[in-house]
Amino acid sequence: MTAPLEPPEPSRYQVRIEIPRLTGTRGWRTAASAFEQGLAAHASLLVTQRQVELLTRQGRDYVRVSAVVEAGNVGEAAVVTWAVLQQAMAEDADGWDTAGASAEIRPARNSRSARLVKPLPPPATPAA
Repeated sequence: MTAPLEPPEPSRYQVRIEIPRLTGTRGWRTAASAFEQGLAAHASLLVTQRQVELLTRQGRDYVRVSAVVEAGNVGEAAVVTWAVLQQAMAEDADGWDTAGASAEIRPARNSRSARLVKPLPPPATPAA
């Protein structure tokens, strides 16, 4: 009889999501503060090392959330992070442009998956 296999250890991903504010600068500080409090209030064992930045670009206000997420794959990391952000938005979800949100996900430093990713070799230069 063989010993049961243990499930693989989840990988860690660095996730950064930017969400623009729809309602403009009026009430921006209040909305941003409420978002930060909502994010802090919805603890998750899978989402750690959270950092919130408030940005203004081209006349629009944004919130940028960076976090480290433990997940089985990149898609799961995106879904887990988005669920936490939706909870943070709470009743003010209509004030955020969720359709205009963008995300960047990559293996976190010092994670098992990051060690498995090998850099691509440099492109071959054509012979003259």
